This record gives sequence, structure tokens and C-alpha cells, in this order.
Amino acid sequence: MLKRTLLFSILMLSLAYTGVKAQDARSILHQVFDQIDRAQTMTYTLSQFERLKGGKETYAKTAVRLQVSPYKLYLKTISPDEGIEVLWREGVYGGKAFINPNGFPYMNVKLDPVGATMLDGQHNPVMNSGFTIFKDILQDAERKADGQGGFDQVFSLNGSTTFDGKECYVMELSDPTFDYTSATVKAGENVYTMSLRLKVCPYLIMEKNSSVSDYYDVSAGQSLRVPTSYASYTKIYIDKSTMLPIKMELSDERGLFEKYDFLDLVVNPGFPADEFTEDCPRYGF
Repeated sequence: MLKRTLLFSILMLSLAYTGVKAQDARSILHQVFDQIDRAQTMTYTLSQFERLKGGKETYAKTAVRLQVSPYKLYLKTISPDEGIEVLWREGVYGGKAFINPNGFPYMNVKLDPVGATMLDGQHNPVMNSGFTIFKDILQDAERKADGQGGFDQVFSLNGSTTFDGKECYVMELSDPTFDYTSATVKAGENVYTMSLRLKVCPYLIMEKNSSVSDYYDVSAGQSLRVPTSYASYTKIYIDKSTMLPIKMELSDERGLFEKYDFLDLVVNPGFPADEFTEDCPRYGF
């Protein structure tokens, strides 16, 4: 009798701990959402890894200055091609990016951020900079997990660690339903806009559809293989001081396909009036 009572007590404590852990994960997740909404300007250095077709990989480091609304962005590459500058502003340049290539053709040019030239060797267009898209992905993951009654099976907190000199929560997402399915391209869509609608990674659409050569190489009514969610496994480092996700690692059935480190992040800095203009004397346009 005593043994059964002890086992029952241990079981109840275990279930209670699991519930607290799941609730903690949700509470922290919602704090992340709130802080992303409050982060209206930021500067950081982005260090990224992305898996490419054919077994290739790409590594890059970029200095970023960003305003969320209206969206304005300035990038300057650090490696591998140092000194390339990119300016993108919502509603300006007909949606194109203004670029100083810091080399040939030795003049500023305007390019489509979703075009093959700008997306050569990378997954996401410059408009994905910052945290807003990642918030959409996390909210979609939460909605799907709740719909299946399994938030605590998908989201978990796994202690703390230090990254970039900051104390961070470690949150993990494991999607047991991650798979691939068929989806139809809608009128006016390209691979990127389709990925935004489905809340999935545009690169994984490209990888699973070998006949698609770039993000515009699709047509309305075309059926594509697409992932059912953004990643099968995601690890996030959440800075305890800002509650922002400063490191993200995303994997599929083949392993790691994206990793983004937000280094030296400064939230809500004030920008001078000439920031995000091609005449800004601190830029090289």
C-alpha cells in the first residue's frame, strides 16, 4: 500500500512539473511576441549559415540597421564580400533594393530583392530582416500545436545558457507532424509569397521542387511539394534582458538548414533624420 501511494505521489508530481514547464514555455513565448512588437528600431550584426542545393553551404556576416514601421533597412556586408551596401525602404524604388556593389559595375544599381541575382546563395530576401517573420512562424507553430492539443509536446524550455555575453533561455520546438504535402500556386504568387502564405521556408520549397530554378519560376495552378511547417526542429536562444530571440537553429529531416545569430543587438536606438537615405554621409552610395 505504501509503495503504491509513493508511486502515485511521484506520478502526480511528475505531471504537475510537466504542466508548469509547458506553461512556462508559453509564458516566455508570449513575452517574446510582446517584445518583438515593441522593438521598432534595431541594430545588430547578423551571422548566418544556410544550406543550399547540391550539398553546398553558405556563411555570411552582415551589419544591419532597421526600422520596422514604415519598414526601412540598411545592410552592409562584412563577409564573404565586404562592403556591399543595400538600402530597402517600403514604398520606395518600386519595391527594389538600392545597392552599392562596392565593385563591378562600379555604380549604384536597383535590383529586385526576390530576384535570382539578390537571392543567389541565400534563402531569404532582405525584407525578412529583423524578427517579425520569425514571430509569424512561431505563432503558426503555437496555433498548430494547440489545434492538436499538444503544446507541451512541441514547445519546451531546456535550461539557460550564455550567448554573445547574454544570459538566455533555451527554447526548443519539435514538430512531430513535420512532413511534405502538395500545395497549389495561387494567381500572382511566387515561391517567396507562397512561403509567407503557408508560413514555411522558401528554400525548402525550392529544394523539394528541382524543376523550379528561382523564386519566380512558378505559375498559377502549379502543384508543388511544400513542407507542412517551417522546420521539424528549432532551437532558440532568448535573451533574458530583452526577451528577444538572438540565436535560431532550424532543422528538417536532413539536419540543420538555417542558423541565424543576432550579435551586438541594440533595441530601439534613435536614428538621425538622414538614416535610410541614399544621401546619408555615413553610407557609401
